Amino acid sequence: MFKYNNLEQILDTRLNIYKHSQCIYSCGSDNAHEYENDSYRITSSRPLDENQVQLIKLIIDTNEQKQPFWYRVLKDLPYSIDELPKSFESCQYFETWLVKGHHISDSIEMLLVIMEVAEVLVLNQDMLLLIVNENESITPENVIGHLEAEAMISAKVYVGPSVNAIEDLKTAYEKTQQLISLSVKNTDRIIRFKDVLYLKVLHHLSEENKVSLMEDYLKIYPVHQLNEELIETIYGFFNHNLNVTDTANALFLHRNTLVYRLNKILQLTNLDIKQFDDANIMRILLSLI
Repeated sequence: MFKYNNLEQILDTRLNIYKHSQCIYSCGSDNAHEYENDSYRITSSRPLDENQVQLIKLIIDTNEQKQPFWYRVLKDLPYSIDELPKSFESCQYFETWLVKGHHISDSIEMLLVIMEVAEVLVLNQDMLLLIVNENESITPENVIGHLEAEAMISAKVYVGPSVNAIEDLKTAYEKTQQLISLSVKNTDRIIRFKDVLYLKVLHHLSEENKVSLMEDYLKIYPVHQLNEELIETIYGFFNHNLNVTDTANALFLHRNTLVYRLNKILQLTNLDIKQFDDANIMRILLSLI
């Protein structure tokens, strides 16, 4: 595949190339000269004649056609539905999972073996993308378990929203990417789009508003007094739908020990997280501190 930095050398210019407002190549600096049509916007560090602009567009089109099918779907490049893998035909929903871990790309062969029908793409050495449909029996928990047991990799899985059509996968992928930028402060290693609306709301608050919220609420609910053990207990409780028995089993605690900790949390913070409303307040405040 033609490298755009080779093109820069041939034309003796630096380039930034955009398609439908999406950057597909950047020289890393601003350029003074701009050329644009319905699909592309090209900026150059020196003036280009019409033939040179047409050459760049031809190379872009050629490169796009050589991209693998799923990359073209996710980048809104031309593709044919006839290229869809058979395991994705007649599927009712699709999801994108981002799997993040140190040098996780070295484990792609192992993941390809355990996945039933999902497609696995390498984004970089520390990030894989899984494209999943309802026929896939492997869960995010399974992925993390296999990576820990067989590759000794500690990973996080970001699960995007479900969509019902291939053409909506690009949007789902973009929303999955947004999960990485959210300030998730708990130890949960599976972050699902449907579960973090409160984090997305907080993410868009100004720092001034965040400070104001903390000043207003931490005086009444001093969650900053909690130690790591109690915070781990809280998130375990949240992850098991406020169910005492399930949480105690998951955290390897006696039920009475868990009840004692929940009462201690109430004593320290004035929040009874066995109650839905108090649990919501706790989750928001822990995300702010």
